[in-house]
Amino acid sequence: MRNGKIEQVGAPLEIYHQPASLFVAEFIGAMNLLPATLVQHGEIQLGQARLACMVNGFAPGATVKAAVRPEDVVCTGHTNGHANSFQAEVQDLEFMGPFFWLSLGGGQLGEHRLRAQLPRQQARELDLHPRDSTHLHISSENIRLFQDGHAYG
Repeated sequence: MRNGKIEQVGAPLEIYHQPASLFVAEFIGAMNLLPATLVQHGEIQLGQARLACMVNGFAPGATVKAAVRPEDVVCTGHTNGHANSFQAEVQDLEFMGPFFWLSLGGGQLGEHRLRAQLPRQQARELDLHPRDSTHLHISSENIRLFQDGHAYG
């Protein structure tokens, strides 16, 4: 609820994974919100990276906000050749006990910043440090698009 108006009704998992508005997306858990452009049906441009995603109700050329949960940003450490994989630089790491917060930018993200939640064991295996280059992957089903504060489709 915002300003006396119900923004979304649904089960907790539905609201978390399919927020109907930017307000709900940010209210329920951490969320990366990144400006992007719809390049063609089913593909957005985010910095220099092109990512496939579900596109409903948007026309090519539309400016949108791409919403991605930090736990849905997978740090592979190296290129894996999969769609929706791109290179970025580790800006900062913050130890949180069972996981690390990674702040990422540069590379194909350009000026955009992205936060990822990396399990502690994976962080040890990747041995990442600030200024290291790494590869990331975001599944198309984990990208939600918003325009004018609302999701469409």
